[in-house]
Amino acid sequence: MQDCFGTESAPEDHLGYAAAVTASGKLRLWIDRDQPVSMVNLAHQSARQARINEVFTPREFRKHGYASAAVAALCAELLSKGVTPMLYADAANPDSNKVYQSVGFKRTGSIVDLRFQ
Repeated sequence: MQDCFGTESAPEDHLGYAAAVTASGKLRLWIDRDQPVSMVNLAHQSARQARINEVFTPREFRKHGYASAAVAALCAELLSKGVTPMLYADAANPDSNKVYQSVGFKRTGSIVDLRFQ
């Protein structure tokens, strides 16, 4: 939450969601020497497309290519099934955009987040 949204939250606030995501079988971990070092989630898949999100690498494991490897592996799996991978990236995060571009993603548009109060 801190890295993505700049907000703090207690880990226990996310246990239900974490349990659901891990039970879904869609969360992939990249493991190096028996240590999970990065993750990527297959958020949704249709017959033709799949949406990837929740790419995360803890700070101590960043800059080692783990996120690139995790995303590339999931994309290869999807492409082998004839499914086009897509993801939404935060334009304000150059590091994540560099990772996605390094494995072949191209920017194709922008999404605007509007909130009404």
